[in-house]
Amino acid sequence: MDHLQLPFGNRINSELGAVGRQCVTVATAQIMSEIQANIIHKQSMMMALTDSIGCDGNSRHRFGYHNIKPLKSMKSSFV
Repeated sequence: MDHLQLPFGNRINSELGAVGRQCVTVATAQIMSEIQANIIHKQSMMMALTDSIGCDGNSRHRFGYHNIKPLKSMKSSFV
């Protein structure tokens, strides 16, 4: 990456030089990698949750929850 695609990219490119650009580029890549890993982790947690509850609010038997009420009936009990 020769130039940073940021609003202040030209200023960084002219003042930091090659070493500074490399450091900023590596740091940005590390941050983006951590964000992506966090998103993937949250997606897998959500998939596990929806898999255990089921889209219709009924439980999956392999998790051992046999008496979970559908979401519609739960809403009325909270009002």
